[in-house]
Amino acid sequence: MLLLVKNLLCLLKFNVYHVSYTSQLPEHKSVYPEVQCLSCDVEPNEESTGNGSADSKVGITRSTERARKIPQHHEVPLLGVVFPVITRGHTECVVTTMVPPPSSSCLLSVFASNLILTPPRRVYDQGAGAPRFWQFAGTASEAPFPPRPAGASALCLLLRPSLLSCPSPVDGTSLVAEACSIIMQAFPVHRLQPLPPSTKLLRLPTTASARRTIPFVSAAASSPSTSQLAGSATAPDSPAVAFWDYQLLFASQRSETAEPVLLRAAHGSVPADFPRGTYYLAGPGIFSDDHGSTVNPLDGHGYLRAFDFRRSGGSSDEVWYSARYVATPAQREERQAATGRWRFTHRGPFSVLRGGRRVGNLKVMKNVANTSVLKWGPRLMCLWEGGDPYEIDPASLDTVGPVDLVGSDHGDRRQSDGGSRGRVVDVAAHFLKPILRGVFKMPPKRLLAHYKIDAKRNRLLMVSCNAEDMLLPRSTFTFYEFDYNYELKQKKEFVIPDHLMIHDWAFTDSHYVLFGNRIKLDIPGSLLAVAGLHPMISALAVNPSQPSTPIYVLPRFSQSPNQDRNWLVPIQAPSQQWALHTGNAFEERDGNGNLKIQLQASVCSYQWLNFHKMFGYNWRTGKLDPSFMNLVDGREAMLPHLIQVSIELDAKGTCYGCSIANLPNIWNRPADFPAINPDFSGQKNTYVYVGSSSGTRRFLPRFPFDTIVKLDLSNGSAKSWSTGNRMFVGEPIFVPKGIEEDDGYVLVVEYAVAQQMCYLVILDARRIGEAEAVVAKLEVPKHLTFPIGFHGFWSTK
Repeated sequence: MLLLVKNLLCLLKFNVYHVSYTSQLPEHKSVYPEVQCLSCDVEPNEESTGNGSADSKVGITRSTERARKIPQHHEVPLLGVVFPVITRGHTECVVTTMVPPPSSSCLLSVFASNLILTPPRRVYDQGAGAPRFWQFAGTASEAPFPPRPAGASALCLLLRPSLLSCPSPVDGTSLVAEACSIIMQAFPVHRLQPLPPSTKLLRLPTTASARRTIPFVSAAASSPSTSQLAGSATAPDSPAVAFWDYQLLFASQRSETAEPVLLRAAHGSVPADFPRGTYYLAGPGIFSDDHGSTVNPLDGHGYLRAFDFRRSGGSSDEVWYSARYVATPAQREERQAATGRWRFTHRGPFSVLRGGRRVGNLKVMKNVANTSVLKWGPRLMCLWEGGDPYEIDPASLDTVGPVDLVGSDHGDRRQSDGGSRGRVVDVAAHFLKPILRGVFKMPPKRLLAHYKIDAKRNRLLMVSCNAEDMLLPRSTFTFYEFDYNYELKQKKEFVIPDHLMIHDWAFTDSHYVLFGNRIKLDIPGSLLAVAGLHPMISALAVNPSQPSTPIYVLPRFSQSPNQDRNWLVPIQAPSQQWALHTGNAFEERDGNGNLKIQLQASVCSYQWLNFHKMFGYNWRTGKLDPSFMNLVDGREAMLPHLIQVSIELDAKGTCYGCSIANLPNIWNRPADFPAINPDFSGQKNTYVYVGSSSGTRRFLPRFPFDTIVKLDLSNGSAKSWSTGNRMFVGEPIFVPKGIEEDDGYVLVVEYAVAQQMCYLVILDARRIGEAEAVVAKLEVPKHLTFPIGFHGFWSTK
């Protein structure tokens, strides 16, 4: 039995599977005493613009293992794999197979009607007793992969290019995605089993010029037919399906929209009372270049998506979609505008380059503007955790440039009383600042990607951290409050004598609230990071040394109540939690001046969080491992989940009570990305909307999310809506349309990885949990399918 799917998967260093095609043919006896696995490295013709030969060099790797006791009478081998090469404006396919042609008209044309092949171009002979390999060349059309013809004794696995009309060589991920699609769609006639770890690869001698790895880039545009999609969506749950579904969720999208595209309603229609406005979604767009480097999703260049809700002609409602990369200096340097090819030159905090310079590479602060997006006043901005926001033209999504909102002055500074220890830290900071700024190009202050909007006062609230504090046992947080025209109304700085990492935060009428995520400097990791051998994030590690969670309640105004409290002393929450995202915080005061602050947040365990494995990315191998996000066997509580914190202060600010209620008592599955009606931000709220998992996928039980949950904090109830099989969802966004808190709609993107499609889903917030929850489902054109986004923003016109 010949197992040829491994040839491509071995090449790209992915998990490997046995694949066999089960037919109803008479007994087929294998002539090979060993299982043969091929690995072909294809070098697209460097003269593909029109000069020279169309020949592609193929090196063959063969691995063997002792034959298993597999019934042969229903086994038909996969005989070949097709690699497309763009040559002289058309697509040429190179086929390598172990089946000799019966005549000059190639046998394989029988099995792939959309592949016209020439007579054999080349024969690889490995000596007596070993099978021969024939190579053919031909031209492929864009017709869908045909079913196995009746009576065929073999099947050629055809991997089509993602876009036959594209001028550049087709990338390797499209091939992987197409292989995945064909394999998954063939259930139940295909069986997938992992190869044993003892399988060895022995590479045959090839010339140096024949060695080139197919670049791992985008799988988003690969296009199986509609009939195949229906079959693939119902594929049985298995480790192989789970693995590929996870990879496709992070498939790169290189295409941008020059003009907005009208979205087709796949289900329902936009309701007449839906507000006019734009839903913006930020997130990474590309995860690998054309030279062998991959990056953690957190280091992927920002890809801004916009869904513009318009009214056209009377009462008809339309949604227009557009998407552009944020043109930061790093993005412009790493993408060749003329060819569209990518070469990563910046390391980024979470990644290590493979095809670029590693040792001595000081390009660390790769501002990718991929984390969140904000439309406030006249400005649309994309934010990242480590640098200035980038302003975007709302009409065209063109990048205007960086925006310095925070400046360098100190404002109202509340200095910590650090004593001699504080003076030592000040000296260290004095020497660190010019190094970080001059050598590593780090800004003196970095804005957090998470901001807040105080709807009551119509203010934008933002927070910055000092760059040097990431390496020092102190944390400086500066809070800014802007009006709608970006006039700075207030600025307060707090210096906390603890080493903290903050991603998200909260505010109330009179306080800023911070979860103190404790970190520490990792000396060995720092040396390896500076040397370029490890990601820069290796310089830091979580610090689970304390059994509790420090929560800092900082005065928002100079005349805030409870001013007798020493804000340097954190409130110790009774369990150790790492805060990820906050939903809301609000305060209530009784007649005696006592204050109760309540906060909803998603948290995880210090024991689970690993800076080196965010999203399951392994920087050593460049792989995404879904198992990191899918703990089982009683460890589920370590994953992101929801909590509600209650803090009670007396009139003098003394804390006399702090408790954490696990909202898993309402909803007991992992959850994240809490969202509320933005009109209630900083005020008492009843409802929280979160992304979660239904738990129906055996091999992806926790993440990616496939469910939107509406939590009612007043009565402890939860209602949910789940998407279909092999579909996932991102962050929910609430769009208010009335005065009552849940009077509105919830927007969420549905990622149909089995179809390699994206849909914008509109949910009626009041009907979540009912059959009629989905009001409309809008289809993004397949060639514009995008990877999972991070955070979004609704801007009402």
